Amino acid sequence: MRIRDQVAAPVAIAAVSLFIVVFDNDPFWKSVLRATMLDDHQGAISLAMFTIMFCTLNILLSLAVGTRALKTTAIFLLLVSATIGFFMSEYGIVVDVSMIRNVVETEVREASPLVTSSFFYHLLAFGVAPALVLAITPLGNVRWKGRLATGAILIAANALVLAGTLYANYGAVSFFAHQHHAARMLMNPGYPLYSYARFLARADDGAPDRAVRIALAAERTTTLARHDKPVLTVFVLGETARSDRFSFNGYERDTNRYTRARGVLNFSHVTSCGTSTADSVPCIFSGLGRAAFSHAAAAAHESLFLTLERLGVDVYWKDNSTGCKAVCDPEHFEQLATRTDAGHCDSTGCFDEILLEDIETLVADRTRDHFIVLHQRGSHGPAYHTDAPAWSKVFLPECDLPNLRNCSAELINNAYDNTIVYTDFFVASVIDFLQSQADAFDVAMLYVSDHGESLGENGLYLHGFPYAFAPQEQVRVPMLLWASPGFYARAGVERSCLEKVANRDYSHDSLFHTLLAIYDVESPAYRRELDLLADCKHGPSMLARVALRSRPRETVEAKIVGTR
Repeated sequence: MRIRDQVAAPVAIAAVSLFIVVFDNDPFWKSVLRATMLDDHQGAISLAMFTIMFCTLNILLSLAVGTRALKTTAIFLLLVSATIGFFMSEYGIVVDVSMIRNVVETEVREASPLVTSSFFYHLLAFGVAPALVLAITPLGNVRWKGRLATGAILIAANALVLAGTLYANYGAVSFFAHQHHAARMLMNPGYPLYSYARFLARADDGAPDRAVRIALAAERTTTLARHDKPVLTVFVLGETARSDRFSFNGYERDTNRYTRARGVLNFSHVTSCGTSTADSVPCIFSGLGRAAFSHAAAAAHESLFLTLERLGVDVYWKDNSTGCKAVCDPEHFEQLATRTDAGHCDSTGCFDEILLEDIETLVADRTRDHFIVLHQRGSHGPAYHTDAPAWSKVFLPECDLPNLRNCSAELINNAYDNTIVYTDFFVASVIDFLQSQADAFDVAMLYVSDHGESLGENGLYLHGFPYAFAPQEQVRVPMLLWASPGFYARAGVERSCLEKVANRDYSHDSLFHTLLAIYDVESPAYRRELDLLADCKHGPSMLARVALRSRPRETVEAKIVGTR
């Protein structure tokens, strides 16, 4: 047996591993160098990180016994690493379980703006080209016993090098790992493959049949006979809107020009349950709260939407996005994003006004309470310029390139802010519709975005970053409330009181409990402290309590002591 035949496979394994570590991990290496810039052990940490990735890939490839298995595995890793490397570099994303769930649930029309010519050039250079070189390279004629022995030697050698490197640099590496948890998430393709395995392990988290879901212990405590009118609430579920881009929250641009005249209440400090639609939407309707939320737990229990339906509320979900994420049922769901209506749609999809088409037919029954969810297209990137119709755009010129990195911050902001203005117009239109129904219903509109968006801050774009490390741009969301005088009277709520408490800290967790209260649903799951309206219900000392809570702590304590 020739020596060349014996070393061909080990050389190929080392070459593929080296290529992936060096050329497909730019975000990781930038993160390591940035984090260790002032560290005297920068060289040792960088060497250890290189060794971990290089040796781990060597071990993985060495497990593939036989020329065909080795080439197939190596080509797969080259293509996957090139693909993931592009999106990590271009948009600053992290491919964790949540991101993989997003990818699986994303429709082609939403993903198409991400698949650009730059992506194909990158994939060709860093995936296809090295894969072709490997495919045509002979790896020697060695019997399977020889391959097995070579693989065992390579695994043992790499394990020893890995153990020795970690032992020699344990102090510096352990400190780095402790201080910079997020860095491991940028290891390509190691962490994405690990996340995919975790996702597959949770593949049964999807919604079970409604009949086997655990029903919420709940009952309606009042009947329509107690009220002069039924209640009609429209829940506008926004998409990818940032709190700091609402002029209500101090943004210098007038992005709330339409709703300002409608007298909406703005909740200025609201955080989302997740950084993606796939997480936030089921979380909002689960009642679990962000701390306890998991897809498995949410799927096992009846959603609030289904609870309201079971208790006699007429429910409906109109969608111009990616669906209700198993929150609703098919009988009360309508997908409009794939429509081709000339009036509200073009080649990129439909504008949100389509959600209002024929909406009055949903409330034709004036004897029942109604709950309608309108799920927006909103500000879904990266092609923000396609999310708003031309007539609504006020900030020009705007970024209309497929790669956001090729646009200036000003152009990106213009395109994104135009989507916020259009969302404001849409919300105002919902309010106008509700006002037209106020003679027959006590009406209210609640708007909240599912998550925020990064627009280039710290090199990050889009959303979906792991929540523990997510920037505020991705978790701070806008929330608005509008209601008729009849609704406030029905709920026993003082609007002037709500104005005083609207600047408190809130989260998506409040929505479940607020909606329970709006529909007079009594349940052990209800938590008064999370109900947006609870502190402003009529009572002999309601306004005094709000004023007391708004004072500094020492003033409150003094008042309490003085009244004993």
